[in-house]
Parts: sequence; structure tokens; C-alpha cells
Amino acid sequence: MDAAEAVTIDWASLPAIIGIEEAIAAGAPRVWNDLPDNACFHWSAGNDAATKRAFAAAAHVTVLKIPVSRVSANAMEPRATIAAYDTAADRFTLTTGLQSPWQVRKIVSEQVLGIAPEKLRVISPDVGGSFGMKGQTYPEYGALLYAAKMLGRPVKWTTTRSESLLTDDHGRDVVMTGSLALDAEGHILAIRVEGLTALGAYLSTRGTNTAVANILGVAGVYRVPAMFARLVGVHTNTGSISPYRGAGRPEASLLIERLIDVAAIETGRDPVELRLANTLTSNELPYENPLGFVYDSGDFHGTLARALQIADRDGFAKRRAASETAGRLRGFGLANVIARAMDGRFESARASLPPDGQIAVAAGSVSHGQGHATIFSDLAASILDVAREEIAYETGDSDLFEKAVGTFGSRTAGIGGAAIDQAVRTLREKLLGAAGKQLNCGPGDVVFSGGVFTSPQGSSLSLAALAARTDAPLSAEAVYTPDAPTFPNGCHICEVEIDRLTGVPTIARYIVVEDVGTVLNHMIVDGQIHGGVAQGAGQALWERVVYEAESGQMLTGAFTDYVMPRADDLPFFDVESRPCPTAVNPLGVKGGGEGGTIGALPALQNAIADALRPFGVRDVPMPATAEALWRLMNDG
Repeated sequence: MDAAEAVTIDWASLPAIIGIEEAIAAGAPRVWNDLPDNACFHWSAGNDAATKRAFAAAAHVTVLKIPVSRVSANAMEPRATIAAYDTAADRFTLTTGLQSPWQVRKIVSEQVLGIAPEKLRVISPDVGGSFGMKGQTYPEYGALLYAAKMLGRPVKWTTTRSESLLTDDHGRDVVMTGSLALDAEGHILAIRVEGLTALGAYLSTRGTNTAVANILGVAGVYRVPAMFARLVGVHTNTGSISPYRGAGRPEASLLIERLIDVAAIETGRDPVELRLANTLTSNELPYENPLGFVYDSGDFHGTLARALQIADRDGFAKRRAASETAGRLRGFGLANVIARAMDGRFESARASLPPDGQIAVAAGSVSHGQGHATIFSDLAASILDVAREEIAYETGDSDLFEKAVGTFGSRTAGIGGAAIDQAVRTLREKLLGAAGKQLNCGPGDVVFSGGVFTSPQGSSLSLAALAARTDAPLSAEAVYTPDAPTFPNGCHICEVEIDRLTGVPTIARYIVVEDVGTVLNHMIVDGQIHGGVAQGAGQALWERVVYEAESGQMLTGAFTDYVMPRADDLPFFDVESRPCPTAVNPLGVKGGGEGGTIGALPALQNAIADALRPFGVRDVPMPATAEALWRLMNDG
């Protein structure tokens, strides 16, 4: 930092363009000279002609434009890296917090350093938060490794919090216009989506994939005959955009759930009844929506009914009246959500019995706060009928496997767990075979319980004794690739209060009924949902990355300006699991890491809109800060 401050640079200021709508306007400053309209890509999906025909025949059409703000992940642990070079071995080691050591190894070795992948080891120990932001391959990695080789000593680098806000990849920053066509009975005929999605000045590792991969879920849990979606990726003079918890799924759910609420108001229908009339039944599953997502299992009607029961919707009028007496407006918000998880790609795992007698389990999945060591140790222990303490779990090291993937997209329990399940079960068969030889009986005659092998004659052998008597460690490796994605789903209900004098919003109640398939650990799943709701609430009410329009200078470079939710901003959440296990993977898991965030944005926006209905408010700002809400109530 001292050296950087000693450098004088003669800067030449260029025109800046910050907003994505402004960036595609005629005459806007160019981010890249070879892109005169600042558009990186044009993408579309669905049947345009069928959608146009459906809209032409519609009895009612609702059109809604929703800007989704740019936000920062703000992981508890800022990005930090140690780079080292071993001259004798001619090998680099990169130790840093990230989600996929194998992706970083491939990109940095081949595209940055120009070396073979085996010449680079990437180690990612426990990571203090990520949410997609640390899933990228940042330019610092290559620079630090190069410096370590040139200096002949390890180099350590850690971002300050302000540097993180400025240089970490951001999330969201989308403007969507959605149109919903209904027939005279309120049945959905078609949905059309036109959207602009920010990319920043430079593409991140998955920058073009962030918005388009999951907008396909904009149909929600509803019966939609025709759909068409079109997105334009736009460059601006801002930080890069990456997947951020949900990666396009919250935007899709926000659009359909706001459209249904607004359509209900416009047609004089009850929002719940309009949803029920269009919600897919269990008998209709599996169901392929018009953009290609295939929902394999679920009970969407039952989940909605249970959420309404817990929320006591019938008692809402009384709670609203009590709030009004206290000078507060109260709103009721509902969101049915469904999202794709575990979309393709494999995962690797290994289980072995080393000489020390403690079962060793290794996985490609990398933990950044999800409790993998607990979940996977419990899984292995249950298969082997031993205590969790008998399992040594290891991950986050590219030397563990020739190929593996990592953690993102709610994939870990289903794909990583399935790989571990296969590896441990194969190891168990090998253990029984080895124990049978030692006990002079067949593998099928050995009883293995509590870490002890017993023969029909009553002789026994412990795991430690078996390890000591085995010439080479027994080991089994598995690579699991899912046949299809899963679709976790749920219903979120939120009640908000808005202070009539100050505009301050308060989340009064929050209920989630979630179908994440088989639940391996209820405490961890509930924690994931709690954290996801908190992040969604943060974006809905407080968080926003802001740049000055003229200069492109970031104005929210510290937590004094970028506001995140605190514990006392949130109520206790009522979370209930209502699983419908999937047949897509052997564990029946659908995934639970992103559902909280996906449901929070639409549930909160619907609740705020409901509270402000007396003022004729249709468009809810994001974030819905106290000032923004006060102005809606007082300035129109």
C-alpha cells in the first residue's frame, strides 16, 4: 500500500456510463469501442409466435417493469490469498478462499501462467462466506503467483473491506419488463419477458450465464401454455457481475409473483385464488414448462395451503387494524417459488481406511459455511454404522482429485452427497471382504456394527485392527453425475409494517414452508433458509451498490453507506419442511441453499405493495428504504 501511494499516475478521464438502460441508448459512451450499443449478447428462448397469439386472444394483460438493484455479497471473510512457488519442484501453490479449486487451477495454469495444471496446487480451507462471489477466478491470483516466483518467497494479500466492495464481483443489476396474459376466467395464457442484464465493464468467469441460465423458471409453479423471453447483456463502467445467491432465480420469481399480485388487483380477484387456479397439481408432474424446465416432483397446492394455515391469513384483517391503530400500515405478501438446482456437472468423492483406523472421506465439494463436515460425516457414519467422530473429512484441495467441481447452485447435498454415498458404500463392501478373510468367513456372513466386524462363530475385529492387518489402505472412489436437475420449491409469506410518519419498514412476520426433498440435517437446512431470507430482505429493504452517474465513482464503498441487515432488523422466522423427495438422485435431495433468497424478494415486495395500496402504489422501489416509502406516501 505504501508503494502504491508513492506512484503518481496521469489519469485521462473518459465519459462514464452506469445505468444499463442508459448504456443501450443511442449516443451513449462506449465501454468497448467495438460494441457501439454496449450490448455483449442478445439471448432469447421460447415460442415467440405462440406467445403473440396468446396475448392477442387475452381478456386481460398485465405489464410490469421491475428494476432489480445491484448488490454486494459482503462475505464475512474478505478475499485473501497466499501464493508460493517451490523452485525445486517447479510447482506453484495458491491458498485462498474459493468455491472451486479445480476451476481456478485450470484457468490460472493454462490461461494465465502457461503451465500444465499439475504444476499448480490450489488449496481452499474453510471459507468465511461466498454466496457465488468467490466462485470466480480473479486477476489477483495470477499476479500473486507470478510475484511469488519472481521474489522467491510467499506473497500474502488481503483485501480491505472497501476494496472488497469495489472489486468483488457484484450481483443482480437487472431491469425486467414482464407481461402476463389471462383469459376471462383468470387462467394464464402466456408470459413474455424483455430484460436488460448488467455485466459490468469486464466479464466474470460466469458473467454471461448469470441471468440467462435461470430466467427459464419465470413460469413459477404455474400452468403456462406459452412463453417467450429475451435478454440483452449490457456492458457498463461498473464492477463485474457474477452469480449471487440464487443467480437469476430470485429475479424470475420476483417477476412472476409480482405480476400475479398486480393482475389479481387489476381484475378484482383474490391473489391466493388466482394462484390456486393456475398452480400445477401433483398429478400433472412431471411437467415441462414452455422454456424447458422439467419439474419432477412436488405438492405446490399442499405447500401453499400449509403456509396459509401457519400464517393465519384469516386473522390478518385484525392484525392490520391493530397496526393502523398504532400508526402503521400493514401488508400481506405471498410468493410461491421454484428454482432449478443441481444442473449437470459431476462431483468426486473418496472413502478409505488408512493405517490409523479412522475412516477418511474426501469430497470435491468446498464448504463456505454450509456445514459439509457435519452432513457428510453423518452420512458416512450412518452407512458404516459408526460414530461421527470415527470419520475424518477432508476437502478443498486440488491435489485430492484429478478432477472435481466444487460448491454452488445448491448442488452439494445431492451431487456431492451422492458421490460420497457411492464411495462409502463401495468401501463398506471392500471392508466386509477384507474382514471376512481375517475372520475366515465369507463377506456375506460378516456382521458389521458399531465399528466392529463379527463372524458367525463370534470372533470379532475392530476397524483399527483391520487397518493394521491390511497391507495397503482400502479405498473407493466415485464420480457421480446427475441425470437431470432438481427443483426445490416452497411458499413464503411475509407481513410488513410501515410507519406512517417516517416510512420505516419493519418485517413483522415471516413464514416459509419449503420442499427441499430429503432433509439430511434439519438444523442446517433451516439455517440456510434463515440466511437466505436475510439476504433477500437486505436487498429488498436496504442494500444497493451506487455509482455516481457522471464520474463512475462508487459512492457505497464502506458499510457507512452500504447498509446490510442486522439481527435486530429481522424477526424470528417460522420455517417448516414439507419434503417431496426427488428420484433424480439416490438421496432424494433437491437442494436448500438458495430458497430463502429466492422467496424473500417477491414476498417482501408483495407485502409492501399491499401495505401501500391505499396510496395507489403499484411499483415498489428496490431497496424500499424508509425515505423511498415516505416519498411514495407523501409525494405520490
